[in-house]
Amino acid sequence: MVFSQPKTIKVPYLQTNINPTAVSAFLILLAAGSLFTMLSLNQINYIVHGDLYNYGLQFSRIWATHYWVFSALVFALCWINITLSIVVTLHIYKRSRNPASDSEHAPQIEKIHSLDDSTSQMKDQERKKLDECCKTQDTPIPQEDQRQSIL
Repeated sequence: MVFSQPKTIKVPYLQTNINPTAVSAFLILLAAGSLFTMLSLNQINYIVHGDLYNYGLQFSRIWATHYWVFSALVFALCWINITLSIVVTLHIYKRSRNPASDSEHAPQIEKIHSLDDSTSQMKDQERKKLDECCKTQDTPIPQEDQRQSIL
């Protein structure tokens, strides 16, 4: 059996590669942890509403309201976590299976790179103007850190 290097996805706008297998594995573990949390909270719910009444637990709206709010909040956050993990995992899987979708972002990436180039060209022009100004006025040319504060 020959092990191959896992595919990587080029992320637009970020100049980094992401290993979809590692990200998907992390998201699946996160979803499994949320599912485990929900099952554990459900067991605690059975203990509170079943067994503890046999040991003398008295119902009160004061503690019940807090219990219901926090358990509903935990369930809601777990469901959000599971849903987002599934959606992102499916999106990563789709992107790794269809590398042509990366080319649809090529014009936007090219536009960003051209803006970066024009910005650096403008900074170079400003530096040249500053150097010329300093030479004509017989003042010392500022160091690089001083130039940044001037620009």
